[in-house]
Amino acid sequence: DPAAQEYYAIYPFSSGHSLNNGVFTTQIKAQQTVQAGSMAENCAVVVGKAEAGNPNMEFKNVCSLVKFPLEVAGVKSLTLIGNNNEVIAGQFTLIWNNGDPQVTGNTKPEVTVTLRDAEGADLAIGDYYFTILPTEFTKGFSVILGMNDGTQQIIRHRAVPALSRGQIFC
Repeated sequence: DPAAQEYYAIYPFSSGHSLNNGVFTTQIKAQQTVQAGSMAENCAVVVGKAEAGNPNMEFKNVCSLVKFPLEVAGVKSLTLIGNNNEVIAGQFTLIWNNGDPQVTGNTKPEVTVTLRDAEGADLAIGDYYFTILPTEFTKGFSVILGMNDGTQQIIRHRAVPALSRGQIFC
């Protein structure tokens, strides 16, 4: 609308995104395709705002990242879950909040995020990043290693500080 006083944007593009009365509806995928050393493509949600007459749009991260160093071979998937079943993905709503985007609700909550290779191959040894909603794992979190022989290994972490948007927990 050329007469608008402000403009908003959201990335990554999805037909499921919306903006209604200043409230965004978007999602973080619970199933994420990754490569060692990077986070999943098209998962890290950012929102932006520009004022009328200003061609520059200011974008802000919405998500947090949890870095996981995979040190064993034969792993098909990595699954992150809070030990208190915290909501870490799914469809949610958020507001711009004067440049400090805040999640305001979870319309289709997910309590796990799973990382896999795009081709279904074993994950290479290296660092992996879970893209999640900002949260506090009050009882810690666990990473479940789905092995290529069908077994699982669980690595537990104790309580961690609250993860804010744009933060990477290592």
